[in-house]
Amino acid sequence: MLWSQEMYWFIHNVPLPTVDSPKIAVEFDVRGAGAPAVRAALGELIARHESLRTTYPRGAGGRPYQRVHPPYLPEFADGGTREEVVAALTAAPMDPERDLPVRAGLVAGPGGPELLVLVFNHIAIDRWSAVLLKREFAGLLGGLAGPAVAGAGPADLARRQSAERNARALRHWEDVLTTMPGHLFPQFRPRRGGPFPSYVECELDSAVLGAASARVAERHGTSQAVVFTALFGICLSSWSGNPRVPVLSNFANRDRANGGTVACLFQPALIGLGLAREDSLARALDEAAARSPRGHRHARYSYWEMRRIRALLGRARGVQFRNPPTLDYAESAEPGGGPDRPTSLTIRECPWEDDYADAYLRVRRRPDRCVLTLTGHTSIFDGAQARALLTGVEGLLTAWAADPAIARLPLADLARRFRLPARRYGAAWAYADHCWVDTDAVAAAIEAVPGVRRATVTARPIGGETRLRADVVTDDPALTPARLRIAALDAAHHAASVIAPHWFTVRGGGQVLRGPGTERLAWAPEGEDERLLAAAITSCHPGAEPDMSASYAEIGGGAPETRAVCERLREHGRDDVTPEDLLSSTSLRAIAGPPATRRR
Repeated sequence: MLWSQEMYWFIHNVPLPTVDSPKIAVEFDVRGAGAPAVRAALGELIARHESLRTTYPRGAGGRPYQRVHPPYLPEFADGGTREEVVAALTAAPMDPERDLPVRAGLVAGPGGPELLVLVFNHIAIDRWSAVLLKREFAGLLGGLAGPAVAGAGPADLARRQSAERNARALRHWEDVLTTMPGHLFPQFRPRRGGPFPSYVECELDSAVLGAASARVAERHGTSQAVVFTALFGICLSSWSGNPRVPVLSNFANRDRANGGTVACLFQPALIGLGLAREDSLARALDEAAARSPRGHRHARYSYWEMRRIRALLGRARGVQFRNPPTLDYAESAEPGGGPDRPTSLTIRECPWEDDYADAYLRVRRRPDRCVLTLTGHTSIFDGAQARALLTGVEGLLTAWAADPAIARLPLADLARRFRLPARRYGAAWAYADHCWVDTDAVAAAIEAVPGVRRATVTARPIGGETRLRADVVTDDPALTPARLRIAALDAAHHAASVIAPHWFTVRGGGQVLRGPGTERLAWAPEGEDERLLAAAITSCHPGAEPDMSASYAEIGGGAPETRAVCERLREHGRDDVTPEDLLSSTSLRAIAGPPATRRR
């Protein structure tokens, strides 16, 4: 598979709360053409592009591959309004393993078909592919089509993927994640499957904002995408209280070799920003300008390998990683309603079911306007805070465009002046290993271990860095630093405010044990649930030796096999374990335990 397809294949297998694939709806104006002509043009379009005829079955060991099918014509969902046709096409789940990636429907008018609606599995196309398809379909329908758009097919591109390039990109991910928080927002989040909607969406449509971003970018000799990357990072830093801000930036991954390829080539680029409160606005822009190209250079990588590395790094650091906030910037040549239309701001509930994301900012830059759409988890902010963030961005950017001297002001002053949402932490919280941590919650997680009488967790300098230190009193001499570290890390699976302490002092039974607790304990499976999980893993990873004190990644577990592992568990009545659980930093013993234990 293409590396860019790996993410969408994996996402399909994560319950959100139902198993489905992300879909893209694309509309084609077909007024003046009869239904037979529309069907013929669509059939030719599908025949020209292998990505529209590809499914992704699993081979040996549960790893998927590309299977290209002969040309076909999908059944049409006819009749109804545009909204009804889109709803009909998107309602049923799309399985990339079994379902062809194109669904079609016609919206009829008084004189015949007016609109062709195609719904694609996102694993088959990206945003630029939609542009290519619309252009080519118009030619086919009008009888003016030339040859198919030039570009290597996805299967050919997959064979060309470079192991060396992948290794460089994965080193970039590891370097950035080493100095970033596991959770940028360490608030409680409800267990997935809880009451929805879990997200709120706020949209700002402004002509003033568009003009201001263009003026600032021109003055500083950079792109508007970099300007919005800096502003988003500033807002996230203020909002989280963390000077270390990871941002995922959607990147097209298009070049001369694949500019005409219809496929899903886009991948998120990881950008790590350092934004101290005393830094100036100009310094923040320089940081974004330096870090963005570095992230984009390393935006071609195996998603499966990235998830394995992330899980191993989380285990080594003692944190659980959550997906960073995402910035999706795109420019369009189409006007957005004119510069004279007043600014509008709307807040609405969002039907997202992806409980694994915190915040997503979509920027749509048009010649006459700019639209910012912020989607965020309701445990992170409410509608009023979303409004304050977007209006703060508009105020800051327009003031910056009008007065270049603002660029010299500290970020802390600008956050207060433009009323950006800010987070302040209580006395029990500490900033350690680039994370805000609730030390009382960490102590409670340790005290929940049978045999622990008392635990105190404090932040202290260790090796030149601020780290967490746990002082534990126990009645059980078998409780070692390693056992207590595993307990804290397992508690962090559903407690965003918890990380594992970096040093333990354990007193009890006439002995004092000191150390980081990072060694493996080689726990054999005990009880029916643990033996069931161990058997499911070894059936997909022959030769693996499940150590229940280790994580799935530590014993060699891979991302593409997680679906097969979960299927084996479901065959025996365990449907509560997900691929995300397996690719966390959590021990296999905690994953095998009942759901109530993992929630605790």
